[in-house]
Amino acid sequence: MNFATFLFAVLAMSGLGNPGNGSIDSGPVIQTLDEFVGKLDRFSGVVLVKQGEEIVHLQGYGCINPDPNLPPESCKPLPSDARFEIASVSKMFTAASVLIAAKDGQLSLDDPLSKYFPDVPEGYKEVTIDHLLRHKGGLRAGLVGEDLSPDLAVKATLAVKPLFRAGEGYAYSNAGYSILALIVERVSGMPFQKYCHSRIFAPAKMTATGFCGEEIADTVVAMGYDHICGSSRRADIDPYQLPKVFGYSYGPYTCGPGCVVTNVRDLSNWVSYLGSPEFPTDVRDRMFKLEFGRTRGAYGWEVKQERGLLTRAHSGSVSGFRSNLVWFPDKDILIVALANRDDVDQEQFEAIRTIVVPAPGEISRRVKFMPDGPGELSPDELGRAIVTGLAAGEAWLVTSYQADSIPKNWGARLGPVWRSHVEKYGGYKSVSVTSSEKVDSGRWVVRMDLVHEKGTAKAVLELNENGKIVRFALE
Repeated sequence: MNFATFLFAVLAMSGLGNPGNGSIDSGPVIQTLDEFVGKLDRFSGVVLVKQGEEIVHLQGYGCINPDPNLPPESCKPLPSDARFEIASVSKMFTAASVLIAAKDGQLSLDDPLSKYFPDVPEGYKEVTIDHLLRHKGGLRAGLVGEDLSPDLAVKATLAVKPLFRAGEGYAYSNAGYSILALIVERVSGMPFQKYCHSRIFAPAKMTATGFCGEEIADTVVAMGYDHICGSSRRADIDPYQLPKVFGYSYGPYTCGPGCVVTNVRDLSNWVSYLGSPEFPTDVRDRMFKLEFGRTRGAYGWEVKQERGLLTRAHSGSVSGFRSNLVWFPDKDILIVALANRDDVDQEQFEAIRTIVVPAPGEISRRVKFMPDGPGELSPDELGRAIVTGLAAGEAWLVTSYQADSIPKNWGARLGPVWRSHVEKYGGYKSVSVTSSEKVDSGRWVVRMDLVHEKGTAKAVLELNENGKIVRFALE
């Protein structure tokens, strides 16, 4: 069974298609999540799911060193408290440090670069701290000049013509966050790493968190497998001590755009701290505030209102490691997934999110990735899939993967029927197959019970000998 087909099958079997429920039914979710992650190709990492202050899932998968070239017997299971480099997820701490310094009166978000660096070229004189935080300064990817001092590295980077005038475009820039970390150093009078330890990590109780090049006693450090060079490296090694074969994308000053080393539990502590009375309210509000007229983008986070779900998130990718953090503040649900293979697909992270917090449209979008068609699904699974899709508000989803086997607009015509059905029986809760049998001429008949708030209804699915849907009825 291919990746997308398996995802859709477990979603259908789990009965998690109702996004209106704000709480996690942890039994089905965890069972589904474990089954899904356990069958993912290449995945090695740790997954945490938290609702409120309760961790409902915390599990390591794979090996401390997942190098596929090593013999299987050398695999040491990856513990749930293992530490990973989290790459660009680190940017949320850089943004927080800037905002804390602003609250302390040490800087203003409207300060121009020229206040902190000499000889800023004309094309960058309008660039402010706010622009750097939002990736709107026109800077390119990373700082240049690995062997240069910070001032000279900034000067060399700004010697290149900007991509656009400040504030008039968007270009994701590690260089901008390197510069932000340097500014925090200058206004605070302490190294950026020390500032983060004292003002963020310590109050957030992030005891296992540090930076590349720092050692923390009594912790397990994951090895990250770089699939390009075919080798593994420790998460906490100073990147400048790495062989050039690994390739490092941050430029000469890594601690602003990345290089934080931590574990999933510490990241959950960070989000708890963000939402607590101990974290300054004005700093939190500014961190997540969107520009007028924009629907996404904030300081160090991606903030989106999508399909009725407010999400605050960031992902990261660097040699040997992938990371993904998604926070649903309205549901008070946090999902953190850290991987120690850099060939883990971002779609796998998104699938984990979909299992835990499905939203209308998520399921149908993934069904479109099913080139093998419904032959990969049993009649039972197909019946549950149809019901799950209807409950998720995507009545047409079946047509998206079986368009050649069913009448045109068949799925769309089920929409009004389902709405009438829900008005009679109340909100949908779950589906179970009561019978599935092959009858005359190879036809399949699948009968199901649909549990609703006001009672149990019946549904029947009929397939012909070629697997074509000939009837689906709500009884």
